[in-house]
Amino acid sequence: ESWFWKWMSTAETQNVLRASLFSGKQKLAQIGITLYAGRLRHAAARTDIANIIWKSLNVTIPISLDKILTENQQLIKPEWPFVLSKRILKIWKQLICAIQVKQPTLLTGPEGCGKSDAIVALACFCDTPLLQYNLTPKTETSSLVGQYVPNDGKNQTEHSRIIWQDGFITKGFRDASWVLLDNLSQADPTVLERVNPVLEKEPSWVLTEKGDTEPLPTKDRFVLIATLTPVHGQICRSHF
Repeated sequence: ESWFWKWMSTAETQNVLRASLFSGKQKLAQIGITLYAGRLRHAAARTDIANIIWKSLNVTIPISLDKILTENQQLIKPEWPFVLSKRILKIWKQLICAIQVKQPTLLTGPEGCGKSDAIVALACFCDTPLLQYNLTPKTETSSLVGQYVPNDGKNQTEHSRIIWQDGFITKGFRDASWVLLDNLSQADPTVLERVNPVLEKEPSWVLTEKGDTEPLPTKDRFVLIATLTPVHGQICRSHF
């Protein structure tokens, strides 16, 4: 099954191809960006793919690339067929043990060895929602925590001009999802420091950037998993 076939079949399932020309093209572009750019590791490559799709469909960019990937995360599924080798089964067994005791997990290995795919496939088998985010040196804490953004009118419950938009970890904490942070070694130390509260034995997440003083309600199924590619013995850009 080709990527293009997945794009078109998903659009048909969501009745995008029958929508009005303008809104249909925008949603079609967002689906294509999620299915293609959402799997790319590097931010520049994701941006290039997104720009090509926007330009090809001749539509404007109504929201940020991060928001597109956040809103359409459910579309990202593992590639089939997925080979269950002894190595993968061993990783899964260790991951499941860590998840059962709510222990954050870090997977290390060479780039392209299948760390992320193994986690995505396990989440699919466990029928558990997974939010995946690729960290880069330019990643800001707002991508993980959230930020105030202009109201684009899609949120019918909010009538103010500025609304709060959850980041990846905040959304995962609220929805009891697994959160996968790829390329941990690439993140700025200040970004990693902000993640510390969810690494505790009893995870806690306070949206201080929003002005909150009380932590969000803890959900049992929330778990944080990260991947890392060591480079010349260097494990991370910060002491994490």
